[in-house]
Amino acid sequence: MLCLSGKTYHTRLWCAWELCVLLSFMSMEMALKQMVVLALSESALQQLTIFDCSTARCYNPNEEFRLRRVIEAIGKQRFEIKIRALGQLLLDREMSRDGLLMTGGTTMSLAWSSEGSFQRSVSKIDGTPQVDQQNEDPLVEVVF
Repeated sequence: MLCLSGKTYHTRLWCAWELCVLLSFMSMEMALKQMVVLALSESALQQLTIFDCSTARCYNPNEEFRLRRVIEAIGKQRFEIKIRALGQLLLDREMSRDGLLMTGGTTMSLAWSSEGSFQRSVSKIDGTPQVDQQNEDPLVEVVF
């Protein structure tokens, strides 16, 4: 899953719904392995950690009404907890490995691999590749 998380991402109910659906069909650990997140603003992932369903909206009020009915049926609090936990793990992961919140002359590129997944590469502006840690995420084991 490719997630382009900008300053309004946390206010889009469909975006939160997509994250919740992903987490409903796989473990948090597997979801983190399947996600590539591009944080388009510094606060993008931080906002997910305090996600509030009542501030999220859909463009179409009929779709919003339908989504809210389903969210209420599964439990609004449970829905918010999933999104917040995922947001915190993504933020911690990206901050701890100099991930997508990059500064200081680095760039990141994505490419679709032959195995059917996105591969991330990080390099300095002069083109010199940097080592991109692909280790298991220890934060998943601690939290879940």
